[in-house]
Amino acid sequence: LGSEAIQYLSPILPSIVELNLSNTKLNNSSMDSLTACFKKFDMNLQKLNISNNKITSEGFFKLMVCLKTNNNVIDLNISKNLIANDLKYFDNLKVLKWKQKLEKLDLGFCNIREKASYLIGKGLRGNRNLQTLILKGNFCIKTGLSEIVKSFLSNTLSLCIKELDLSKNQIESEDITDNFLEMISSEFCTLKVLNLRDNFIKNIAAEEIRNALKVNRTIIKLQMEMNPIKE
Repeated sequence: LGSEAIQYLSPILPSIVELNLSNTKLNNSSMDSLTACFKKFDMNLQKLNISNNKITSEGFFKLMVCLKTNNNVIDLNISKNLIANDLKYFDNLKVLKWKQKLEKLDLGFCNIREKASYLIGKGLRGNRNLQTLILKGNFCIKTGLSEIVKSFLSNTLSLCIKELDLSKNQIESEDITDNFLEMISSEFCTLKVLNLRDNFIKNIAAEEIRNALKVNRTIIKLQMEMNPIKE
């Protein structure tokens, strides 16, 4: 379809509930067209897949600003875009604490590194809607992962995330801090699914996670395969 796909589809967009425009060469100009549709029409769109395109942090910023007040979107897949390429925009986002209706957000394989993941953690504080956050294939480590964990610990009354995907993030054993373990063992934990697959977590840290799970009341699925854990 190309970067002008939104313009071609604009006459029928108001009636569409689910839209898949993955791998269609969308770019930041496409986001201008999409946000214009949200402002012009009474949109019914609930599920939007714009993964694997050429959208940068500027386009992501414009979309999220629009979705703050003009949306019914509850499921957004913007994975495999370079949305964290310019931290100037990413820092201004504070996307997750905005009063959007998003329940599922896929930011997988977006080259999100330590600083950007730190900003995501800051944004999570106060969020009351998001239930699934996918960060697969990024670099959410050190202070970035720590801030995401702190957002869980500080939101005892609001945060309701049930699924957190941190697979393939190069997480090492030292990233499994006391706060990380407390996130799991806390009586306020809402997580049902925690994905730590394909990282660098070793035996001692894995054992600490297992011990934290003994007092957890919510997690029903933990994925830790493809970590260097010896039998």
